[in-house]
Amino acid sequence: MPVALYTSKLSEKTMVGGKFMFLKLELTEPNKITFDAGQYILLNTPLTPQKRQYSIVSAPRLDHAIELLVEIIPNGIASGYLNSVNPGEEISFYAPAGEFTIK
Repeated sequence: MPVALYTSKLSEKTMVGGKFMFLKLELTEPNKITFDAGQYILLNTPLTPQKRQYSIVSAPRLDHAIELLVEIIPNGIASGYLNSVNPGEEISFYAPAGEFTIK
């Protein structure tokens, strides 16, 4: 599976345990994804050209969206960005990445 650029809209954002954030990203372009359990995304953040890696926690059968569970790091660039994004706003990322997968 080649890594491709995806755009999505944030459809769900929930704090979990005071330190983690659950995010559901509904894919817009392309609107389907194929990945294996254990793969991750490379998140684009507007404040830096560096990408941030986040494991996909959704099941591979969910092909129109991805779910992430992100640890919020105080003063973290990606954490600050994800805290500021509201449902309905666009998030872009590259996926699927990584080969440490479960067959």
